Amino acid sequence: MVTNVALVEAVAMATGKALLGVKPAKGAEGGLRVWYHNGEDPYAEILRRLLAIQKHYGITAEDLGDRLWISSGREQPLCLATFGRGGAVLNAKALDELRDALDAARFSLYRDMLVIAPLDERTWFDDTMDAINTLVDPPTEALAKL
Repeated sequence: MVTNVALVEAVAMATGKALLGVKPAKGAEGGLRVWYHNGEDPYAEILRRLLAIQKHYGITAEDLGDRLWISSGREQPLCLATFGRGGAVLNAKALDELRDALDAARFSLYRDMLVIAPLDERTWFDDTMDAINTLVDPPTEALAKL
């Protein structure tokens, strides 16, 4: 459910349309440039969901332009941190690889939005609030520096 809402939000940001009742910020081309990374589902499933969203909201390929990139954790794993004795341990190699991928996609020139859904799956932590609090902040701060 959370990943479905995140994908709708990514489409809303890429099109500049208020699909869920909130008008997103506009980029230079009308919508923001968005990279949506789903850590759980295969690429084909993400595409099916994207097509369903487009059909439901009447979004065309022209509405999206080249402003939405999607990737799957099944094909492109992303583990930003692990949970160690002292709390979060950032995965510097993964952050470097993410930075390189963003640069290769020329995403760093536009840097509007990166959506990683679900973030908890990407950081490999337990389902406890303590683990969530200690792991989400360091990777999020590291992502902000990319």
